[in-house]
Amino acid sequence: MGFDLGDGHFHDEQLIEAIQERCGFEPGEFLVAWVESQPIHKDHQEYKVIDAARGVIERGTYRVGDSIAELPWLPDGPIALDVAWTRAATSALDTDGDADAAAPAPGSAAAVR
Repeated sequence: MGFDLGDGHFHDEQLIEAIQERCGFEPGEFLVAWVESQPIHKDHQEYKVIDAARGVIERGTYRVGDSIAELPWLPDGPIALDVAWTRAATSALDTDGDADAAAPAPGSAAAVR
């Protein structure tokens, strides 16, 4: 789902929580890659991955230039991410949000899932 101007701010964790209440997805069954627009004068965008059953499971950034260089449609595979935070899964049914773990050190790159 794409959004324009301010309406996208309604399409965040609260929308995913409302969908989850109605649908009851299992962990890993419904994932959302959420990306905010690029701030002016910055070369990167922030992203988060939201699991409907568990909430936000990852946050980080990626360089906009990397995604532009891979147009059209990322023919060479995923671009590098700087993962800032990852929620650790203690089990497949971890839905309480208490299991947090440190992500790789800032500046390390991981692949887009």
